[in-house]
Amino acid sequence: MKDKTFYGPLQVEFATDIDGNMVEIQCVGGQKEVVTKKTFALSITQDKKDYNYLQEVKIKAIMEEIMAVILSYDVKMYEVNALLSAIGKNIKERYTRAINYLWTGDDKNHVAGSDPTDYFSVLEAEKIITKIPPKANEVKSK
Repeated sequence: MKDKTFYGPLQVEFATDIDGNMVEIQCVGGQKEVVTKKTFALSITQDKKDYNYLQEVKIKAIMEEIMAVILSYDVKMYEVNALLSAIGKNIKERYTRAINYLWTGDDKNHVAGSDPTDYFSVLEAEKIITKIPPKANEVKSK
């Protein structure tokens, strides 16, 4: 009898290497998840877990790596807030740049530090929304 494998609460049917760094997990019931190989390796269990478990395992592993880097740079306590702020700012900027590109298909007009959605009208948002296919049980409004 084959052992069951889980990614959190999801039973894994099979996993496919996508590009050497990412794995697509096909779950029983049809749900798919795409995660890094690193996340996949530390998250797969023989027992069903919840999503909190996935978060806890990932955060613990990230903290171990971050602490190794912080120790190697001899970060002082007074530098910690600046470091956390810089990390948060960098992550936020990646999201705003991606959002800008998704809305415009162009990266030329992206302004660092700005929220690209501030510069679009509600009408432009509605044009995008009308292109979204309805969910199975959803009636599309006109």
